[in-house]
Amino acid sequence: MKKIILLLLLLFNLYSVALTVDRPVKIISFAPVGSGPDNVLRKMAETLSGKWKQPVIIDNKPGGNGLIALETFYNEPRDSISLYLGDISSVVTAPMLYKTNIPTTDLYPVLGILRANMFLIVNPKIKTLTDLIAILKEKPTYGSWGVGSSPHFLGLELAQQLSTTASHVAYRDYGQWFIDVANGELAYSFATVASSNKMIKIGKLNYLAVAAPQRDPAFPNVPTIQELTGKKIDYLRPWAAIYSKSYLSRDVNQQIAKDLTEAFNSIEVQTSLRAMDYPTGYIESDVLSKFINDETTLYTKLFKDFEVTGK
Repeated sequence: MKKIILLLLLLFNLYSVALTVDRPVKIISFAPVGSGPDNVLRKMAETLSGKWKQPVIIDNKPGGNGLIALETFYNEPRDSISLYLGDISSVVTAPMLYKTNIPTTDLYPVLGILRANMFLIVNPKIKTLTDLIAILKEKPTYGSWGVGSSPHFLGLELAQQLSTTASHVAYRDYGQWFIDVANGELAYSFATVASSNKMIKIGKLNYLAVAAPQRDPAFPNVPTIQELTGKKIDYLRPWAAIYSKSYLSRDVNQQIAKDLTEAFNSIEVQTSLRAMDYPTGYIESDVLSKFINDETTLYTKLFKDFEVTGK
């Protein structure tokens, strides 16, 4: 009897692992077509398609703070082969803001593919903290890509450090958001290098500081927030990660993680990352799980401290 059970378990594991390669794979993404995360994911999909000998389809479902993509992922048939590319909003902050019946605990974090520092961006005329405080008196506003986002809370913390208040403006369009900072309609904001560096290079924006424990090696002349203000700030960094379903066998998820890591480390993906000014490292599953738990604890505190609420 024991031999029969062991044989059945072995056959089940072999079948489970085969599930990752015996039919087309769909990756449902929170990111819009043409965005940085989307470009990286499509490069990975090309490598994975060759490895698995199956089409890897990217299904972009942007909007709703990532919940549209997450809901689509959960509605996929259980016998389908699907993955989910989510970010901090869809996995951590959106469930705190909006009513949803989607159990995010059922997500299995496979691989973190993007994580970047946030820079304090300002009008290029602003060179010092004194300059920033002066413009805040005229334009007490700052922008972000949404309520509960990393730049939203960093903006709140910075205003608190400067003993002032600043109204938050949420944008759907990155382009207009940065233009308003460049034109002085917003006093400041926070953004990654990948999203803002083009405007930095043409002199439309200025990096005044970085929200990190030490200076960014790529920008050694840009001080940290603590160096700028004399006070610490939470090191909130946006990230994106690929998830599987927790009900799949451990062997399946480990195989997916292995294959995704190989795809991420491919020359094509690494070249694409560098071209977009993204970090080239990744976050393994176990580390990612702890990181998400820590982020959840931190953001729960921030929502409470700043009395940020959703619907």
